Amino acid sequence: MYPISSTKVILVDALGILISRMYPISSTKVILVDALGEVLLDLRGHGGPAYKCRFFPSGQVVISAGADGSCRIWSAENGLNPVTLVGHKMAVTDLKIVEKGRNVVTCRNHLHKDGSAKLWDVGESSVLADVIQERGIINCCTIATTFDQIQVENEREVGTENKLVIIGCESGLVVGAHLAKRQEMFCTQLESPCNACAAIEQSVVQLNFEGTILRQWHESASPVLSLSVLPNQMFILGRQDGACTVISLQEAYSATRVYLTGSDCDGIRDIAFNGKWIFTGCRDTLVRKYDLNQVNVHFK
Repeated sequence: MYPISSTKVILVDALGILISRMYPISSTKVILVDALGEVLLDLRGHGGPAYKCRFFPSGQVVISAGADGSCRIWSAENGLNPVTLVGHKMAVTDLKIVEKGRNVVTCRNHLHKDGSAKLWDVGESSVLADVIQERGIINCCTIATTFDQIQVENEREVGTENKLVIIGCESGLVVGAHLAKRQEMFCTQLESPCNACAAIEQSVVQLNFEGTILRQWHESASPVLSLSVLPNQMFILGRQDGACTVISLQEAYSATRVYLTGSDCDGIRDIAFNGKWIFTGCRDTLVRKYDLNQVNVHFK
């Protein structure tokens, strides 16, 4: 466990340990710590809470999304902030990096109907397209690979030719759009808000790529706050009541559940996986670390 401070919310990314701390007041910082929990960098700049923070695949660059409507890109080596993506008028609630990071997708929260998902050219700090528009409060997004591939002529757009962006909305809508085509592919209405989504092979958890509901799990009245994909068709979800559960999509293990303990009724706000370790960010200000090998023994 990594005790961080008495702050409210912790978000993690497991390429290193990247933590965003949301204070009761309007100042927010993103903190990079090492494997022992020692603070390496203290990244300041957002004018409000940071809702998401992620490493680029290189492990040397960090991007954070904030309530101030901006996404800031930081050097993980010296803490400099050379690029700020400004274009959303409201809070940026989630973001995803496209392949190696020439492009990113961000989604924003809006109380009315004009919540949007934007595709960015990181190098130019510019918006390439509003891929999804007018969907109200967008809580989450993910990127998936599809067999529907087209040629992309814009050299500033890399890796989008066969990608879908999927958003989950407070209204319960789950919308999928082809990044390169700028075209919505499906729109499905769920019975409750969609707080987290993830793609496993050719299906989104709960939905396939045509928006058809494949399977549902009704195991708790507590809302799901976070979701992450694990190997071998497994995924892990974190709930508002602190429950953290590993589930397999394989029929042979459909009744098997592995519960990661530690949180005492405090919500699991974010989950990250680095190939070996599972990290959870909890409202109780602790980052907890779990060994995937100890999880796998229950699915053999």
